[in-house]
Amino acid sequence: MQNRMIENLRRWLCAALGALLLAASPAHARYVALGHVDLSFYEVTAALIQLVLERLNYNVALKKGTHSQIYPQLGAGEIDLFVAAWLPHAHARYWEEYKADLVKITRLYGDAKLFWAVPDYVPASEVRAVADLLKPEVAARMDKTIRGPGADSGLMIGSKKIVEEYRLDAAGYRLVP
Repeated sequence: MQNRMIENLRRWLCAALGALLLAASPAHARYVALGHVDLSFYEVTAALIQLVLERLNYNVALKKGTHSQIYPQLGAGEIDLFVAAWLPHAHARYWEEYKADLVKITRLYGDAKLFWAVPDYVPASEVRAVADLLKPEVAARMDKTIRGPGADSGLMIGSKKIVEEYRLDAAGYRLVP
């Protein structure tokens, strides 16, 4: 798995650098504005890509922000490379809005999934689907706070739809970024 991830990253960087070199004017050819969402798991990927670019003698400026802050910068060309858009689902809303100005270079992760976790004190056998959260015996044991990253993240946008669809709020559950 680790070798596959490294190979994907290598291919991605080669494609990204090739695209940058073709698109960059000579005055800006060694400068890269690298953007990422300001969450820990994006930070790690951005740091790795920054390291590789700097070893290739690029000057790298990191730009980070929330999803709703970073995507407009990407669409406006203020960011050259963006780390980890979760497509086709989690960041679909942002992609649809800005895709006319963007080029998807490659995929870093193949089977990334968004999910909710249930605490250990509720047996996994009792919660196999979202609807199970409404069972009286499950609801009675649950801390009804559903936590996630920023309110504008794909996970939270999707979670809001799930809470509404299953009427979890009527059972006392609340979504908290």
